[in-house]
Amino acid sequence: MNFFYLDKKIEDPGLKKFSGQSKFSKLSIQKSSLTKIIKSSLDSRFIFKEINSIQEIKTDNIELIIWSSNMIYLEEELQKLFLQKLIKSYFSILYGSQQDFIFKGYIGELNTILKPDNELVSFKEVVKLESEENILTINTIWDLKKFAMHKPHTRHFNKIEVEDRCVIKESKNKEKIISEFSFLNNIPKEIKKYYVSVSDLKVKESVAQYSMSKIDGMDLSMQFINKGFSNVEISNILNELKIYFEVILKFKGSPKETLFNFLVQKNNSRLLELKTWNGFKNLDTFISNHTPFLNINKLFDVAYKYLNNNKPELNKSQSALSHGDLCFSNIIKDNEQLRLLFIDPRGGEISDCYRSPYYDLAKLCHSLLGGYDHIINNVAEIVFDEHMYARVRFHNNLVQHEESFKVFVESLGFNYKLVRIIEISLFLSMLPLHVDSTKKINLLALRASELILDIENY
Repeated sequence: MNFFYLDKKIEDPGLKKFSGQSKFSKLSIQKSSLTKIIKSSLDSRFIFKEINSIQEIKTDNIELIIWSSNMIYLEEELQKLFLQKLIKSYFSILYGSQQDFIFKGYIGELNTILKPDNELVSFKEVVKLESEENILTINTIWDLKKFAMHKPHTRHFNKIEVEDRCVIKESKNKEKIISEFSFLNNIPKEIKKYYVSVSDLKVKESVAQYSMSKIDGMDLSMQFINKGFSNVEISNILNELKIYFEVILKFKGSPKETLFNFLVQKNNSRLLELKTWNGFKNLDTFISNHTPFLNINKLFDVAYKYLNNNKPELNKSQSALSHGDLCFSNIIKDNEQLRLLFIDPRGGEISDCYRSPYYDLAKLCHSLLGGYDHIINNVAEIVFDEHMYARVRFHNNLVQHEESFKVFVESLGFNYKLVRIIEISLFLSMLPLHVDSTKKINLLALRASELILDIENY
């Protein structure tokens, strides 16, 4: 059956400005796009065709499906089930409105329904489905946020429920929930305004959960991968982050281990984990054939060499209270109070959360300049030159923000080159966490190789 994907224009000024896109099909959401999410539910019985207007359809006497690009199921399995029922129905079906709809039937029926002076309830030959809470029509930023909150990308949480005034986070990993709540609930008052408010910790037999205040805003990662930020917007974000770092640097404490030991041990354990993956040999071959490096081991060896060369500076850098995972996906831009708010810290007792600020700075760099968010959200590609050397092509120009970030790091008294060296280790340590996607793991390894080659230029 022909499946016509009606690619609608984004009309809402706020959503258009936020996304930097003119059509819904291009919106990037939680490692995918609206188009890819729909396509993933279609089997061989559907012939997918993207159209801009129903006037492009010329098959008058053939049943078809037309799906507005701003409509999506919250649950993929329910979406697949809906499509199965749709294709088997012996009558014509319409869900939605004259503006946003899912239709199965003949194009002549739909053309009649869409006439401005007609009402949907008046068509006896077409069954109009009642409102379905699992189908979301996206027209505003709030609609997009609802979908994003329903599909959290964090590895730590199995369930997120959005209520009127709060968000409930629940996981079978009870220790993680308890640890995170402990950190957020006991954060010093001087920096509490930078962290989401939490309450109501509940530890049950198999799960634990807590509530966090609902925030009017999107995480920086989703905004960044959709349109990128202008230099002015990045400067504003970095200015606020600078104030935050200046505050946390006043909270000094003893780290549980030096940053050098932490990074080296983490890389060593992740490499061992990576080598147990059945695709390791192919990844090794990709690096050998398409980069100047001999194999994956060589990438880890060079990363260690750079860390070891900078061991004195890593170990002498003062420790401060640390979020522990300060990437863009854990920073929300609060539109209501015009500030940044942090979520999903590494967690733990406050006394155990002192680390070198280099780690949090490298996490920020990982997102802003490294392109990690783009890679895991499928908005980056592998391209080859005439010599079959590979490189990562990003959909946004990340280099434009480099000077601003360098000034930000150096204004705090830290070594920009060392931040980039730590960033290399972050990319390598992420490899075994993405073995479910050959493309992503190749991109991450390739990006690490690029940063190694660039390091002398910083």
